[in-house]
Amino acid sequence: MSAAPVYRVLCPNPACGSSDLLTALDRNDPYELEGERRSFAFRFVYCRSCRLGFVDPQPTPDVLAAFYRSDYAYWASPPTLSPAERAKQRLAAWRHRGLVTPGFTSALTGAVGALSERLGGRDASFSLGVPLALPRTAPVLDYGFGDGGFLHGLKLRGYRDLWGYDIPQNLANRDRLRAAGVRAFSADERGELPRGHFQCVRLEHVFEHLPEPMAALRELRDLLRPGGFLVLTVPSIHAWEPVEALVISPHTDHLQLPIHLWHHSERSLGDFLRAAGYERIAVRRLRPYNYLSAVARRPATEP
Repeated sequence: MSAAPVYRVLCPNPACGSSDLLTALDRNDPYELEGERRSFAFRFVYCRSCRLGFVDPQPTPDVLAAFYRSDYAYWASPPTLSPAERAKQRLAAWRHRGLVTPGFTSALTGAVGALSERLGGRDASFSLGVPLALPRTAPVLDYGFGDGGFLHGLKLRGYRDLWGYDIPQNLANRDRLRAAGVRAFSADERGELPRGHFQCVRLEHVFEHLPEPMAALRELRDLLRPGGFLVLTVPSIHAWEPVEALVISPHTDHLQLPIHLWHHSERSLGDFLRAAGYERIAVRRLRPYNYLSAVARRPATEP
C-alpha cells in the first residue's frame, strides 16, 4: 500500500508563506511505470493571499516523466518565415525595443507595436519581442527549446550566437539543432552553458514545469551577463478564477495537471523573480488567453 500524500500547509511563494490555502481540485490520476498501471494522488491548491496555484505534493521525477506523452517534445519543420510571420516578429520587436535601446525612435516604434496589439486583440510576449529587439550578435539561450522552432527562426534572421537547453527526452531535437549550427545541450550537459555570457535567457512555457523554480531562477541569473534579460511566458491562474468553479468545469484537462506544477498570478510571478535577485521586473497578462509574460534583469552591479 502506498503512503498517504504529505500536503503543504504554507504557500511556497517565498514572499508569501500564507496558510490560507484552498484545495481547488482533488485528483488521483492514472499513469504507467515499468509496465505497471498506477495512480498518483494530489491536489491543486490555490493561495488566497498571493493567488498562486500549485500541485501538492509534487510527483517524484520518475512519476512526473510518466505523465509526459511520447510526443510532448515533438519536432516541427524549421520555419520558413512567411511574410505574415516576419511582420508579426517585426511588430513584436518594435513593441519591446525600448527595453533594449531607450530613445525617441524606440518609443515611436513601441507605440506602433502597442497600437497593432490593441487593434488585433492579441499581445506579443516579452519572450518573443525582447530577443528579436536585440542585436544579431547578442548571445541568446532558449532554456527548454522544445521543437526548436524559435531558435531556427532566429537563425534564419541572422542571429549568430544561439544556444539551447532541454530535458534528456529531447535528445533528437538537440541533435537537429546542432546540425543547424545552434549550440544545443541536454541533461547533464547543462554545465557546459557559460556563466555570465548571455544577453537574454528565454523560457517559453517552461517555468510551470520546474520542480524547483527558485533554484532554476538563480542558476539562470548566473548565466546572464550583468544587465542581461530573463524573459518568460507561463499559463496563469487568472484564466481559472474563481477557482471554486473548477470542481464543475469541463475544461480542467487544459490545466495539464500534474505536469504543470505551477499556475502563477501576476503577484506571485513577480515575487519569485524578486526573491531570486532580479530587478526591473515587469509582468503582464496577454490577450486572448490570459497567459503571463515577464521580463526581469540581472543587476548591472551586484554586491
